[in-house]
Amino acid sequence: MKLKLNDPIPYKTFKRTAIKDLTLKLATLVLSKVLWINCVYGQSGSKYTGLFIDTDKAVLQGLDKTTARVSTFELNINERGTFGTLIIKVRACRKRPPTEPPESAAYVEVLDKKIGEEPTNLFAGWMFASSPTLNSLQHPVYDVWVLKCSGPKT
Repeated sequence: MKLKLNDPIPYKTFKRTAIKDLTLKLATLVLSKVLWINCVYGQSGSKYTGLFIDTDKAVLQGLDKTTARVSTFELNINERGTFGTLIIKVRACRKRPPTEPPESAAYVEVLDKKIGEEPTNLFAGWMFASSPTLNSLQHPVYDVWVLKCSGPKT
């Protein structure tokens, strides 16, 4: 079927063309947003990692189950801290930018150092402030969790 200049365009042809045009525009918009986010947040050497900002301090909280005392302590990245018989080291701490929903995550390594014994690895992994039980430390006497990440990365 050949159309002439003054012939009306069939509805099905118009609808198919409109859908293809809309799909192409939507795909272009999504791709441009993905590439923009990747360019802004995915640069190496940047303080941004994905949608998280690297920080230089982690605020942790610990519970001694025998005395029911809660302690709050702040550790710099790669600094060792102690809580009871635990040796805690934070390798990384990241938080969301202020424009995103609040979330902090820290990569924490925990050793148990008993008197007269070698330290044993108890935990190594990411802890999330919004879900402390998601990836938690398993210890009969102590609980440790992340409260927040603070301080700019220098």
